[in-house]
Amino acid sequence: MEKSYLGLEIILINLKLPKNIEEKVLKLFRLIDTDNSKSIDRAETLKFWSKNFPKLNSNELFTNVDKNDDNDIQEEEWLEFWTRVLGNHKQDEISEEVSFI
Repeated sequence: MEKSYLGLEIILINLKLPKNIEEKVLKLFRLIDTDNSKSIDRAETLKFWSKNFPKLNSNELFTNVDKNDDNDIQEEEWLEFWTRVLGNHKQDEISEEVSFI
């Protein structure tokens, strides 16, 4: 099991988001980052999901994306998250999901 995990990490290091997907996820990042600070905080995510389970979505987002646990999601963390998603999903699935948000 540990071998698989390490193998997956090596694969993910070599993955790069295609330009069109990167542009879409960065557009979404900027949509959430309402104060243009180049980071997303919990207040911004709560506002973004104000009518769609805001606390639950915010908690899940920070659990999965904020890897340094500083309660801010930087652009680099955001792109790393979407690169991990790309490791498990097809490009068109990601593109479609991000477009619906």
